[in-house]
Amino acid sequence: MRNDIDALADAVGRIGPSELSLSTDGMWPRDLLDEGAMDAVVRRTIEAGVDPVDALRMATLNPARHFGLDERGSLAPGNVADVVIVDDLEAMNVTTVLSGGEVVVRNEEIRVAPRSHEYPAFVYDTIDVESGPESFAVPAEAADENGRVRAIEVGEGLLSMATTVEPRVEDGDLHAAPDRNVAKVALLDRHPDGDGTGFTGFLEGYGIDEGAVATSMTMESTGVLAVGTSDEALSTAVEHVADLGGGWAVVRDGEPIAEVPYRIAGAAADLEVEETAQLLNAVENGCRSLGVDVDQPLLTVVSLPFVGVPTFKLTFSGYADVLNRSVVGLTPENGAQ
Repeated sequence: MRNDIDALADAVGRIGPSELSLSTDGMWPRDLLDEGAMDAVVRRTIEAGVDPVDALRMATLNPARHFGLDERGSLAPGNVADVVIVDDLEAMNVTTVLSGGEVVVRNEEIRVAPRSHEYPAFVYDTIDVESGPESFAVPAEAADENGRVRAIEVGEGLLSMATTVEPRVEDGDLHAAPDRNVAKVALLDRHPDGDGTGFTGFLEGYGIDEGAVATSMTMESTGVLAVGTSDEALSTAVEHVADLGGGWAVVRDGEPIAEVPYRIAGAAADLEVEETAQLLNAVENGCRSLGVDVDQPLLTVVSLPFVGVPTFKLTFSGYADVLNRSVVGLTPENGAQ
């Protein structure tokens, strides 16, 4: 869930509540357990100074009207509606929920079992990548005359910028230089019918000192993304994600130290939310144990292909220079810093 409620609350005063809607965007499992979902968004909006009635309208009636759902979004004769009962408008503490005419929560106790889902076999076979160490090799010729290459610099939250770094050179190839906070970063096409395309570049500022982390949870791309300090570590992490059928893997000394499977299309877990949250906590702690020191280690990784936020991102064929709407390679242009 994004931390932009204050900006939204300011817009309510300028635009009016009838023109704005609320949503959760993506939420991590631990946030669902600790805060809730839409109830948390409404609660935060009220805490930011929006009248509770306006906040509720922005979460119900406004989105229904926007999408032309005339019989939804409000309690009225003939409307279709689930009902949420709260004990306090400002605290937004949900006590009872009626869904589809059935009481599913009463006095904060869940009365129904979670829905079960069956998926076709192909949903569990979506990771097909070239993962040998040679897949992450970068020839020394990619550097300029000063030994520098283009790289992504980690920013705050989803932001990342363009920079240049000086990788370590060994046996004719460019390697990570963790002593200078320079890691390798790779994005591989994971589509089973793909041609094994992928791009390996460099990442500055992630803080990783050893090992690697890999995931198939990649914004705006169907890939496997890995950040690591050696080609071997990158290979091990990506191979483990493939073995899981998707998900997260953190490796050190050639062995996985934390993992969480995302077996459904490589993008979703088929575990209970509590277990998924515990495993993701272990993955984040595993990243920390490798030296990663950014505020949000997992979000930083998954957002590297997200060109919806500037300015320098990752694609299967090079870096995305978002503001210039172009894809560029490793070798800097003359004068690039």
